Amino acid sequence: MKSIIRKFLSLSLAAVLAAAPLNAFASDALGDDLTSSSVEVNERTELNAGTFWSNTYSDLRQENYVVYSPNARVKPIVSGGDYTTQLTTVSTAAKKLEARGYRVVAGINGDYYDTATGIPLGSMMTEGVLRNASSEYYAIGFRDDGSTVMGKPSLRITAQSDYGRSLTVTAFNYVRQSSFGIYLYDSTFNARATTGTSEEGVDVVCSAVGGSLGLNGSLTLVVEQVIEGGKDTPVGAGQYVLSSNLKAAGYVEQLRALQPGERLTLSVSASGSEWSGVTNMIGA
Repeated sequence: MKSIIRKFLSLSLAAVLAAAPLNAFASDALGDDLTSSSVEVNERTELNAGTFWSNTYSDLRQENYVVYSPNARVKPIVSGGDYTTQLTTVSTAAKKLEARGYRVVAGINGDYYDTATGIPLGSMMTEGVLRNASSEYYAIGFRDDGSTVMGKPSLRITAQSDYGRSLTVTAFNYVRQSSFGIYLYDSTFNARATTGTSEEGVDVVCSAVGGSLGLNGSLTLVVEQVIEGGKDTPVGAGQYVLSSNLKAAGYVEQLRALQPGERLTLSVSASGSEWSGVTNMIGA
């Protein structure tokens, strides 16, 4: 089993706060709050600290969490590294946001990641655009008004061709599996701006001509080249690559059928309507 630890991602205040009530409910179920204190750090936003007795482990725990109510002055923002496999600390991510003009009043680490690759297990979306996506894990999502949704979005990415073909993308900016799936990559997957694959496959290089990959829109691609035996294929700025391992029978045939000049419209859907309007998302 691969070793998994917490990935450090910076979230502006609301992202932290939306999760805070869940911590309080867990405390009620697993033990007792012995002491607590709070200080207001912004509008309808409190930083809380306290001592908690764990009935599960029979010891004292120190808790720090933020309680937040959606408002116009404080909003959730998910932030990570410059590429999917890059790790970053909360303080570094906060400095990046402040350089863009934000005032970060609180932050929290988010999602788990694979220590062998640096890839987060869940999906990540910033400012309405997916940075990586998987259908297998839970997430917390934030809308622009600060409201939240938490659960399993079961994201599904489909591609519809103007030739009448349709494809289902297994995952976006993830390690490609050997025996199944069609995987999608952009130039932000790793530091080398490649697909990161070590085994040969069929890679379809596409250029983006409109839209973006998110829950509230669609992305239009034009096929540039179909590469047989592709491995660690470069992905340029404004490009996407669809990739399948040569061992993945059934999937490679779908990619081989694509033709240069063919247009693909990619859309993203979630398991329920409650995810509509989500513009920031992080694995939970």
